[in-house]
Amino acid sequence: MIHAMTTRLSSLILCMTVLQANAAAGSDLVGTRVEATWRVQSVVFHHSSSVAYSCTALREKIAAILDSVGAHHGTVVAMECGGGLLRSARAHITLASPVVATSETALVPAGFTARAELVARIRGAPAPAVAAIERFPATWRRVALPRDVSSRTGDCELVRAVVKQVLPRLSTQIQRTPLCVGGVTRAMPLEIVALVRDPVAGS
Repeated sequence: MIHAMTTRLSSLILCMTVLQANAAAGSDLVGTRVEATWRVQSVVFHHSSSVAYSCTALREKIAAILDSVGAHHGTVVAMECGGGLLRSARAHITLASPVVATSETALVPAGFTARAELVARIRGAPAPAVAAIERFPATWRRVALPRDVSSRTGDCELVRAVVKQVLPRLSTQIQRTPLCVGGVTRAMPLEIVALVRDPVAGS
């Protein structure tokens, strides 16, 4: 029994150490400005919670979360669900998000904007010849979720699922993940540092 308690304590200490290290790394990034490009990718997202949503509401909430962490406004969330309220569903997400520009990210389909890349990925279009991708300034920022997600009772499980399944594939640092009890946030409010495209002058 003592051995089991010692093992659990060691695991807890290790977990806290990792969380503190991630938080420190994320804090160090805040305010850092870089040259970025768009990375287009597809993700299969599985949702299951104690809270029921309509298919439309679930789609809109997922898109709003991704928009808040810097994803291109052309994000496509294709839901697999019927009518009525549901507690589980699957979504096919196709999005473009900022990534630090490197020699490996410098080549993409020629003449494609981020939106065109999204459409081509969804339709399974063949990739044209390669050429230099659009580059733009981006900054690592602390981001907040939209109020209609972060302040709504019952959205905690959905937020945790997106944080776990989707955000690790984007340029994000998760500093805190909320604790959910019955779909409601009970402790540790969500804190995210994300790479976000700088505002374009005149837009």
